[in-house]
Amino acid sequence: MNITIEQELDPVYEILGLLYLSNKPRWKEELKKELPAYGVEPERFYEKYLKILEKYVKSFQKYKVTLPQEESFFRNCPEDLFSLYLAMGTEQREFLTRSVSEEENKLRSILAVYLSDHTTENMDSVQWQDLRFSLPDEAAIISFINQLGYKSEEKWRLLEILCNPCRWYSELFEMIKSNLTAYEKAKRAVEKPLAKLLGDYAEFQDDEFLKIAGTITREVTVYPALALPLAQFVLYTNCYQGLFCRYLFLDVREPDAAASLFSRRLKALSDKSKLDIIRELKQANRYNLELAEQLKLSPSTTSHHMNTLLSCGFVSVEKQDGKVYYSLNQKNIETFLNDLKELLL
Repeated sequence: MNITIEQELDPVYEILGLLYLSNKPRWKEELKKELPAYGVEPERFYEKYLKILEKYVKSFQKYKVTLPQEESFFRNCPEDLFSLYLAMGTEQREFLTRSVSEEENKLRSILAVYLSDHTTENMDSVQWQDLRFSLPDEAAIISFINQLGYKSEEKWRLLEILCNPCRWYSELFEMIKSNLTAYEKAKRAVEKPLAKLLGDYAEFQDDEFLKIAGTITREVTVYPALALPLAQFVLYTNCYQGLFCRYLFLDVREPDAAASLFSRRLKALSDKSKLDIIRELKQANRYNLELAEQLKLSPSTTSHHMNTLLSCGFVSVEKQDGKVYYSLNQKNIETFLNDLKELLL
């Protein structure tokens, strides 16, 4: 297993993230709503750490090239669909330098892999043309989409993408290439604080995230990310970790570290969905889509909850049969229960 940890942002990922935020008028409010789940005070955390993101987005919007297809891609774009765009852009980045000329069926198979969250023991050795997904006509595409558990309004957009993959790939990369200059100017606008963040990132190692990254292929690249600073995305050959994740995770050098972790664990268990996940994992180890289906949550929502539970140490990851499985961290749960008993009894 070879994991390469980059120290610079990935322009493709950043541009897609900036386009996504640029089409979400209330992105700041939505970001603040996520913060209590990590045991931090939203306004204080935002003012202390996340003001750089505001300047980054505004600078990008100032120079952004708005193409007609942007609305089709990003208007009311749910997280699951945005994750698909990220996979399309970052995993097929060769389309930055050449035209999208692949056969429709080949691209359709690639998209089906992304949508089903299917992985293999050696994803890097898979030949895309040999993938087992065959969607030769609209009826097969509709049947496939109906198995994915997406909402009705999202199914229509997926149907359009899968029926016309060459057009959607071409338009996606047209947006990326058209906004390379806007991205560079936005990055320069936050050059000094970004340099410090990247320097801090180089000294920070999240073992749990690297463990997840290490389960996908023999060769994987991990990038820091600013456009989505609290998110963690594990794709196929590329993984992304928000630059501010380190401030949400426990710093063992702080004197109040144990109290902070205990508080975050209590808050995690106060959320019904996270508690349901723990109860489900008590029965057996599960992979992401399996959990989502069992609990009737979207894959992206499930991943969000899992990131919190991972940061709290309640769950661990391991690879079985080519899939990333989550399991309870029995030792940490026992420690938490003993701490709770000591506090209350």
